[in-house]
Amino acid sequence: MSSLKNFLHDILRSIIAPRGLYLDIHQGRRTPSWLLVLLYCAVYAAYSILAYLAGRLPAAEPWLKINGEVYYLVQAAFIIPLILCMWFQAAATLHVLGRLSGGEGNFDRTLTMTGYSLWAPWALLLPFDILPTPELLRF
Repeated sequence: MSSLKNFLHDILRSIIAPRGLYLDIHQGRRTPSWLLVLLYCAVYAAYSILAYLAGRLPAAEPWLKINGEVYYLVQAAFIIPLILCMWFQAAATLHVLGRLSGGEGNFDRTLTMTGYSLWAPWALLLPFDILPTPELLRF
């Protein structure tokens, strides 16, 4: 099976049969879960740029004092490092908790598994983040 077919198969397994995928990863099988994380980042950044170009304003006041007219442009610039940091933080937290409870895993495998485990909820939430809104339809 080609690398692309294996990767697409792993994406499907991460949603339908994650236990088998995680067991394979635990046994040392290499798979690029980071591509899924980057795909999510790219889609979110592209949506942010489209929202900015459409003149969309944030639905609620941002925590940071950012002008609403450039909010989505700023989001496009910072969303990729933010998501990557969240992924690393989630993997690090799970890894440390696993070690504290007697586990013997390594961080690389934990990071790989976390890339796939985060994809399932992200894939379900992504349509709600990028659904066309009336402002974007006027683009």
